[in-house]
Amino acid sequence: MISVLALAFLAASAPSTGYTSWVKNGEAHIRFYDLSKIHGPFKFYVSSSGCPDAGCPTCPSGSGTTADCVVTPDKVYQKWQPNRDYVETIFSLSEVHNMQYFYFTAVTCTADADMYLCGGEVPEGAN
Repeated sequence: MISVLALAFLAASAPSTGYTSWVKNGEAHIRFYDLSKIHGPFKFYVSSSGCPDAGCPTCPSGSGTTADCVVTPDKVYQKWQPNRDYVETIFSLSEVHNMQYFYFTAVTCTADADMYLCGGEVPEGAN
C-alpha cells in the first residue's frame, strides 16, 4: 500500500514542463530535470514579452521575440543535487533588469556551439 502511494505521489509531483522556476530573495531559480540535455554551462536569453530567439543551431526559430538581456554563464550559479535528479540554476534579478516575471530561452554552452535546452517563464505558471 505504501509503495502505491509513493508512486502516486511521485507521478503527481513530477514536473510536466521539464523545469520549475520561482523568484526568491532577489534571485531567479530554475530547476531542470532532463539532465541528458545539459552539455555545458548555462546561458539564458530573457524577454518580458515571450520566449526570445537564441540563434543557436538547435534552437527553435521564428518566435520573432528579441532578448531584452542575456545572462551569461559566468553569472549563473549551478547547484547539482547529490542524487542527480535535477540541477538548479540561480542568478540575480539584477542581471535581467530586476524583472519579477519574464520569459527565457535556456541554452547550454559547448566549445563549438550553444545547444537548446528549453524555453519557459519565471516564475513558472505565473501568466
